[in-house]
Amino acid sequence: MGALRGCSKLRQLKLDEGSWRRAESLTTVTALAPACRLLEVVDLTIDSRRLSEELSCLAQCCTQLRSVTFNGSNGDVEHPGAKMDAGLRELASRCPQLETLVFENIADSANIGDSCDLTGGCLDLLAERCTRLRTLQFP
Repeated sequence: MGALRGCSKLRQLKLDEGSWRRAESLTTVTALAPACRLLEVVDLTIDSRRLSEELSCLAQCCTQLRSVTFNGSNGDVEHPGAKMDAGLRELASRCPQLETLVFENIADSANIGDSCDLTGGCLDLLAERCTRLRTLQFP
């Protein structure tokens, strides 16, 4: 992933399971996001246990995001609602141009279905701040 650090004009990034190791997803996102601040479209296969941290990192560095898709895998999450909530709040606060937010294959590992009740305020914040949001998909 070091090669992508020099891609400061990169607008679109798709990394699936064959492109990288999910277990290293947070390391990769934290390395890429600061170097690719103009990213608008991100489609990543991630380690679901680190979902909130990855959302936060992308939101802090890539404020031009229009489309974010996370395809999840792996592990259990302690208190998934609280962790999901923090990352979504960061995304809502920093990425007002967001049009599409999709979470695929994450429900089983991160209990997203159970955490939606815990992120109701967060979903309100997404609606309030991301006025261009047209697609919001939870598994």
